Amino acid sequence: MAFRKSLSVFHSFIGNHNRISRVAFIVSVFSAFSLAAAPSARKVIIGENGKLDGALNGWAWVAPGQQTTVTFPSPCNEKGCFKNTGGKLCTKGHINALTCTNLGTPQVSCNWDKNWGVVLGMNPGVEHMPWGTSAPTRVAVDYTSATQGGTAGHYRLNAHLAGDPNSKQYCIDNYTPGAVVQASDFKTQCWFDAGDKLPTFRTVDTLGLLRVSEYAPVDFDFCITGISTD
Repeated sequence: MAFRKSLSVFHSFIGNHNRISRVAFIVSVFSAFSLAAAPSARKVIIGENGKLDGALNGWAWVAPGQQTTVTFPSPCNEKGCFKNTGGKLCTKGHINALTCTNLGTPQVSCNWDKNWGVVLGMNPGVEHMPWGTSAPTRVAVDYTSATQGGTAGHYRLNAHLAGDPNSKQYCIDNYTPGAVVQASDFKTQCWFDAGDKLPTFRTVDTLGLLRVSEYAPVDFDFCITGISTD
């Protein structure tokens, strides 16, 4: 079913996360995007059970890394996830601290394969189908995050293309709430603002907001409050 396939995309992604996160935690790249008028032509309606309608027509879900505990929504599996959303997609829980060697050097190595964080994911179409001809040219995702340890946290906006290996993700690092982005803003090495660019939203089958794990323990509490496209 679509939900199970969606989770597998991100659980398979962690095998490639060691290389990705090693750079992401050494180098902080600020991604600046237009915060002018957000797309408004096609809003996403967030249903009471996590069903999305409008610009997206799939389901919302939460996928944790092996070192992440999700306390809300719980359970969140192929039998269901969100209930009584109130027009928001929220998740809470805890991410264990990374276990690392050679901190402060280019040879730093951590357990990113098991401890990559947590993703709040969404599918553009039912049964894990890609966006297709209804795909937008721009997307904006609004979210809020409770401050923990003096910071709201490190977030990425991720996209996966239908037909690509599950390990291949396009992303925008340090994604700002409500930032208006186009497909080419997503890159396979977003922490360097480099790599292959996302060619189009048409074949995207998963869009997700990833809360990245850190060197210290993390209590996360964040919500997607709106999605708009044009």
